Amino acid sequence: MEQKPQLRQQELSEAKLISAGKLAILSVQLNTYLPLTVVDNKLRMNYFGICFILQCLFNFTFFGNALFLLICYEEYSRVIPDFSITEIIIITTVQVFTGVISVYLRVYASWNMKSTLKFWTRNVDLLSEFASKYEGLSTFPKELEDMLSKIRTSLRNRFCLLSCLVSCYILNGGYSSFQFVENPDQFTILLIISQNFFMATIFGHAGFGIWLCFFLKFYTTLLRYIHSKLQIVSSKLENPGLILESQVENDLAPTFQLGIRDCYDLYMKVEDQVKNFSTHFRKRLFLECAIPLLNMIAYIFIVISMGLESNLGMQASGYLLLPAIIFGIHLYNLGTEGSNLKRVASNILDRVHKVYFGGGDGLSYQLRQDLQMFAMNITSNPPTFDAAQYFVVDRHLITTV
Repeated sequence: MEQKPQLRQQELSEAKLISAGKLAILSVQLNTYLPLTVVDNKLRMNYFGICFILQCLFNFTFFGNALFLLICYEEYSRVIPDFSITEIIIITTVQVFTGVISVYLRVYASWNMKSTLKFWTRNVDLLSEFASKYEGLSTFPKELEDMLSKIRTSLRNRFCLLSCLVSCYILNGGYSSFQFVENPDQFTILLIISQNFFMATIFGHAGFGIWLCFFLKFYTTLLRYIHSKLQIVSSKLENPGLILESQVENDLAPTFQLGIRDCYDLYMKVEDQVKNFSTHFRKRLFLECAIPLLNMIAYIFIVISMGLESNLGMQASGYLLLPAIIFGIHLYNLGTEGSNLKRVASNILDRVHKVYFGGGDGLSYQLRQDLQMFAMNITSNPPTFDAAQYFVVDRHLITTV
């Protein structure tokens, strides 16, 4: 039985979205945040697959590991002699607290897997609507496909950078720890391995950040696509010859009005999906901002308090600065995506103004009304996402911090 055109377009759109976010899916698989799997170009939850089993094993292993670190925190003085007891207590508390939140996020994500799939489906429907609006139900816009490929390239760079930094941290931490301890016994070796395993799992926050940034980049890409369509209308209005040819009874041809309305409708759908993004990730967005911030403050404080006088202090400082850098990059990426959303929306607003003032008397009353509503909506309610309604995530947040 032949598939309906609308269903074919939806399947094509999901395949394109999966292709663009392949590394985002891989990042949540590797850090066992979500037991996702791709079957026949469709995103599915593998409830009893390898990722789900690893997630359960990780949760049980983690609590034993956290208890071990809490009981044996005083032994850090043998591993890194430069640490005072106060600094050891601070860093252990921060690590265990961060790890507990990390497990909570994994359990919460598994508990809401149906909600995650529903959220994914809404994004697929949104992309399908964009594609069918301009290319019909059988093909996918080449311009939009090229934009999605840029998302894939950006995520690949972030994934590689995160992998390199985490690897450097584990290798440097293991080497430095064994260098500091003369003739380490089995207990000390177990403590060093446990510490590095623990920190590797904590960096799952940054991996989950790639998943979040993927959706934000997707929305920014759709807004850029709307901007490109408005730019075509604006360029035609800047050519008097085209305006005269398009005028019918002193009004622009219906195709212009239809194009503006299409852009306005699509913009409203993107804005609604950004709000849905904030609602879906509300608690996790707050924790993904608060936990990196807490770790950055703790590690930088310890580095400053230790000083950089001795060679041993330099090595320990380098070991502690890497987590601060990783979490800092994580915060920067989230803030940048939030600012990019507002910046592209501002560009769309500029284009709307150019169409409004460039059309002159050739614009119909209804088209002017549509443009005014378009501009008013962007001005009063720009596409932004917040962390559980506590604060809006953008670069201003990082500057404030």
